[in-house]
Amino acid sequence: MFKFNQNKDLVFVDIEANDFPKKILQFAAIKQKSDGSIDKKNWFGNPKCKITPHIFRIVAKNISQIEKGMNQIRIVEKIKKYLNNTVLISYGQFDYVFLNDRVKQYFKTKLNVEFIDLQDEWKRIAMTKEVWALNKLASFFGINVDKEKLHDASYDVSLLYQIFVAWQKVDNEKITKMIYKFNANKIRSTSLKQNKTNQKAITMNNIDDQSGFCFIKIKFDDYLKNDTKEKLLSRLDVLETSFNGINRNWSFSYDVNENNFDFDDYIDQLKRALKKYIISIRNKKIIIGESSFHKLVKINNLCAFYLQLFPLNLIMFTNGYKNLYSKINVENERFMENLELIKNWKVFLYIYNELD
Repeated sequence: MFKFNQNKDLVFVDIEANDFPKKILQFAAIKQKSDGSIDKKNWFGNPKCKITPHIFRIVAKNISQIEKGMNQIRIVEKIKKYLNNTVLISYGQFDYVFLNDRVKQYFKTKLNVEFIDLQDEWKRIAMTKEVWALNKLASFFGINVDKEKLHDASYDVSLLYQIFVAWQKVDNEKITKMIYKFNANKIRSTSLKQNKTNQKAITMNNIDDQSGFCFIKIKFDDYLKNDTKEKLLSRLDVLETSFNGINRNWSFSYDVNENNFDFDDYIDQLKRALKKYIISIRNKKIIIGESSFHKLVKINNLCAFYLQLFPLNLIMFTNGYKNLYSKINVENERFMENLELIKNWKVFLYIYNELD
């Protein structure tokens, strides 16, 4: 867990603010004092101006309190005093930056606080660039979320505090495992169906008899033929695995952009690669990222066109796991071919082991 001065009060903060002109509309805080006691605040500020339409929709349920709220100098003065010599914790930098700018505007000084961005801390510990919404992080920690109350600063700050309390109870390694399980709930399988244009191709049933997994990475490049742009398969990386290990690892690549590109030779090489692909995926479940689904459709259509064989695959999407691979890295596999696919396989295994 992140470090902070244990002798200072912690203040969890969430604000609602007008964006132009910049005015504080609501300030909500939960102060956890160094002696363990809790203090809560929920103040409203009157902007004395028209509220931006999209902000108005967010704060509409509190508009009567806003209209009765303190003037801007008064509310900023109270906030400055309340936060003095504390550890300010917010979700994202917006609240801290906004409040600090208002203090500098009215009092020509800065907030006297230590600042912790809980969102940034989460990205660091979870090893992800993905920005999790506050309600998603709350759900991750098993905290019930009332979506109707979201964007009320007093409710959002209560979620923030509950997240912090739950977070303090688990170490980083356990959080990593929790992330796997949380994401695993979103794993979904689907089958790739034969389309009408490939009805003449024989369909290979690759759904019922599963004997392994096949991780693939597909790349298509543009090729200009007779003034018509086509998408040609330029690279195909394949990793055949079982739960016990790697069965086969191979790649097909062809530079379709070179000046002396030979289309006929390319087609010959492509047919060989597609035959190998058909063999590799036979009786295996294909594991891909969801963004590659349309590429998988293309390569299966190529099989139907050139080999007259359409693989009817069972597909599983594994988005959101690559960034956690370092937790399960194996030294002697770092320098093998198709490292990215090996990472996907390792993560996939880890997920299934954790779920068991």
